[in-house]
Amino acid sequence: MVIIKTIDCKVTANASVAVSGMIIDYNPTISKQYANGKDNYAREDVVLCCDPIDKVAEYIFSVATTDDFNDEQRHYTCRCDIRLNNLLPNTIYYWQVTAGDYVSSIQSFCTADTIRTLKIEGVTNTRDIGGYFGLGGKKMKYGKVYRGARLENITDTGKNELLNYLSVQTDLDLRYPGEEGAGVASPLGAGVNYYNYSSPYYWAPDNGINDERCQEALVKIIRVFANEVNYPIYVHCSAGRDRTGTICYLISALCGVEEDDLCLDYELSMLSSVSDAMDIDNFMHNLFYRFIRQDEGYLWNSYAPNGTLAEAVEAFLISIGVTKGEIDNIKKIMLS
Repeated sequence: MVIIKTIDCKVTANASVAVSGMIIDYNPTISKQYANGKDNYAREDVVLCCDPIDKVAEYIFSVATTDDFNDEQRHYTCRCDIRLNNLLPNTIYYWQVTAGDYVSSIQSFCTADTIRTLKIEGVTNTRDIGGYFGLGGKKMKYGKVYRGARLENITDTGKNELLNYLSVQTDLDLRYPGEEGAGVASPLGAGVNYYNYSSPYYWAPDNGINDERCQEALVKIIRVFANEVNYPIYVHCSAGRDRTGTICYLISALCGVEEDDLCLDYELSMLSSVSDAMDIDNFMHNLFYRFIRQDEGYLWNSYAPNGTLAEAVEAFLISIGVTKGEIDNIKKIMLS
């Protein structure tokens, strides 16, 4: 029997110090104190290990979220330890090791209940939009929509993570024609659906979601989320911040996510390497917060004067051509 060395704690895979600090003390624009142009938000790795076995060349670490290993992921290595990341928050994982003719007992650990930032080699600003509370106290599902920056520099390791661990089925590219890589093909390969629609952003006279010239593309983007066969979806622009942030805002707000959580999700980009290109006062404070605030009359008050943010976003999307059925599909897919 392989002797397992377990981590001496019940909860692991915690958020980074920066993410934890920002969540605890959150208020709009607090993220600027953490920004330094580097990726600071990857969660802690989980380290699993066993005693080495003589004359065994390969160890197989089996990891699953059920004790019958129904959703088992196998990790093959010549080492007697592995490091795991991108695990689901607040989840019990079960694991065991096979080494030659030896099989270990089943062990378990529980991940921390925190935001699921992701580590994808060659890509920055990546995270899961799940975990926030929405309509009726339901939560946005993990593993449905991942957001991040462009994929042109993704490594083979990063591709393997997105395709084989996170199971991405669709690359939703929000970049404009002429941007490097836009409209050509997905770096993830021909096995994924690839959609390239020039996304509007914020509420602005030019290239905003209120610009009628941009709304045809916006409707097509929303319809990608209304079709369950497209999930899981990786949605991105170039930096994964403004256009991506606008689309993720609309999807999340539609599902009832509250304003503070919508702001927090946007500001997490400041903890990635794209923060070095961010004009905080312009992009974040003047544009995003004017876009999101209901009490300033920019968008939502005119669509649901006495309603909720979710109702206002729904009314807006219907007004530009999204159907009620498509909206209901998104809520059904995204809320648990």
